Amino acid sequence: MTHTSRIPVADELENSFAKARTEGGIRFIKVLIDNEQLVSSGRPQPQSGTQKEDWVHLSSALEPKKPCYVLYKLDSNSEATQWVLLSWVPDGSPVKDRMMYASTRDALKKQLGLTYFADTYHGSEKSEFTYEAYSAARDKAAAPAPYTAAEVQFKNETSAEIDHGTAREYVHSVKFPLSEAAKSALSGYGSSHNMVQLSVDPVKETIELVNKKDVSSIDNLLAEIPETEPRYTFYKYDHEHEGERFESNLFIYSCPPKSQIKLKMLYSTVKSVVSAAAEETGILIEKNGKVEMTDPEDFSVSDINSNLHPVQEKVEKFARPMRPGRGKPRMTRGK
Repeated sequence: MTHTSRIPVADELENSFAKARTEGGIRFIKVLIDNEQLVSSGRPQPQSGTQKEDWVHLSSALEPKKPCYVLYKLDSNSEATQWVLLSWVPDGSPVKDRMMYASTRDALKKQLGLTYFADTYHGSEKSEFTYEAYSAARDKAAAPAPYTAAEVQFKNETSAEIDHGTAREYVHSVKFPLSEAAKSALSGYGSSHNMVQLSVDPVKETIELVNKKDVSSIDNLLAEIPETEPRYTFYKYDHEHEGERFESNLFIYSCPPKSQIKLKMLYSTVKSVVSAAAEETGILIEKNGKVEMTDPEDFSVSDINSNLHPVQEKVEKFARPMRPGRGKPRMTRGK
């Protein structure tokens, strides 16, 4: 279940959006969450060409590791459903920010007016924010498909569509729901067990619980990972590093070479859904705690530790040169 935040739209953003709708001349408005408010960022981008020609200006608005929204105006004669809400949540951005922007997207649309938005489009990589990628997702969603959601993903490796009234939302992952057993296991993670392993059921199109238990070491954990099928594994890694104790949450995505091609593709696209579902239950994955592996035998405790605690390069500090007259004690004459 996705929780919607109650972050309000600032008056200046509401006025800016209303002016852009009624007076025209604006192609897009960048929106940030700042001081628990939704505010516009910088000056709105003027309209200088068609929606396709102006799309190139988006690149400068999307910053690495800094989520944002973009209200992008489409070429349409109707004020209704004339805008698309672009949601940029890049990989590598702080977990707290990713959760905040994911839970605030619907609230932004509702407060500004659902009827003004034709589409909602979400992405985490610059390659997903080309006009061609957006157009492909839009065209695919508009066309009837005689496939299941999983088969569409296998065939096109593009977006699944989620209906929201008259508008459409394009998300670059298949929204398979978690089974009740999987939800329960994630809720109990860290208290009654330190490992949860999940799988995807391609027939029911759900995320299922494989196992939950206490695992005493990384070596024993790797023994739980199969060699013929992909898996998602969450593990609370209690360990010591340089004299300090750490409890790090790991998210391990394993995809052995022996796996079926369809399963490889499916698990790859559902991975972000599983990670986000875990974060919603309060499992915050470490900055370097996301691990991808093909063969457990090729992985070790040292590999995990190297990911979590990368070696910091030492920067040699140089002494600042002294100004003339400094560095020596002053001599004063006694009276």
